[in-house]
Amino acid sequence: MHKAVKRALTAEEIQTYRRDGVVLVRELIDPDWVTELQ
Repeated sequence: MHKAVKRALTAEEIQTYRRDGVVLVRELIDPDWVTELQ
């Protein structure tokens, strides 16, 4: 896992994505890394 990713997706999040085609995952990516990309 990349150091900017704070955690892995849960089984429930994956199931939601497979069912709905989208899932909202808050605080998955380190905000400092997002700033670096901007």
